[in-house]
Amino acid sequence: MKFTEFLKQAKKKSFWDSNNVICFRSETYPLLFCRTLFDHLNQKEIASITTLHVDNRLQLWKTLQQSFLGGTSFYWLGNVVEKLKKQKQKKNEPAMVELLSLYKGPHRVAFFVPEEHKPSASALKRMLLIDLPDVLSLREINELFLFFGIKRKIPPNIVKIDIDTSCMLANYLAVTSARLMGSLNKSLASIISVDLSLYDLSRAFFVKDKTKFFSLWANCNNDYSVPFWVVYWGEQIWRAYNVVRFMRKGNFPAARRFSFGLPASFVKGDWRRCSLKELEKAYLMVYDIDFAFKKGSTFCSFDLFYSNYFLGKFDASITV
Repeated sequence: MKFTEFLKQAKKKSFWDSNNVICFRSETYPLLFCRTLFDHLNQKEIASITTLHVDNRLQLWKTLQQSFLGGTSFYWLGNVVEKLKKQKQKKNEPAMVELLSLYKGPHRVAFFVPEEHKPSASALKRMLLIDLPDVLSLREINELFLFFGIKRKIPPNIVKIDIDTSCMLANYLAVTSARLMGSLNKSLASIISVDLSLYDLSRAFFVKDKTKFFSLWANCNNDYSVPFWVVYWGEQIWRAYNVVRFMRKGNFPAARRFSFGLPASFVKGDWRRCSLKELEKAYLMVYDIDFAFKKGSTFCSFDLFYSNYFLGKFDASITV
């Protein structure tokens, strides 16, 4: 089920009563969205959802089989893949998601799985899968606000934000008087647009789209000091290096841990555009820029850094 369709159906009590097993899936665990959603459902008496804090496979299944005096509950299990990954799975034992898809009651359950987790075709037939977008379009943001009963619209120059930031924004707007909306809109637009411009800048950097990169760079490079860019690119490249390293080894969970703060497209496939040697040399040059700046250099070091990167001078496999 698509996100917009979910928002339409989730307003109805019958939706939560009729679906025994619901699986939410996205690239990253949208904790704030889930918390805001369940608080809203409880408050509106659409569904009463209780978080079940169990990280043992056997204990979880026993709890789901128990009912007190025939009563039923709706349990939120959280990120079941992350919760149970430390517990060794026995030979021939079905994966937890496959097992949950077979659940028939007495309760109802909902849980989250990361995007890379692919339930079997038979499991998908037995449960409702809801795909949550990591980044919402303007239309999706406004539909989410309507779902939560927020009648104010976001600043028009905010084109897209991630789903958790959308929920944070909804919480702010819910308690902000109309009199303060003008000044709040300016502040929010400034904060959120900065995050998006850096996100787009980083993506253009790693996919080596020099036209888009330098266009974005011209608009934001003077907004930050050299120490900021040193820290920003140092962390971005360090994380990218580790994502590439672990992806090449087939260790996706480890790569995922290092991908926080990188563009979502990097771990999806853009990592293939980067070599470890290239990222290593780029990181060393950022270190040299930092050292030179602290010694008093005012040379346009980052201009040279970008030039070397986009000309392929950090990549030993390219002859320039």
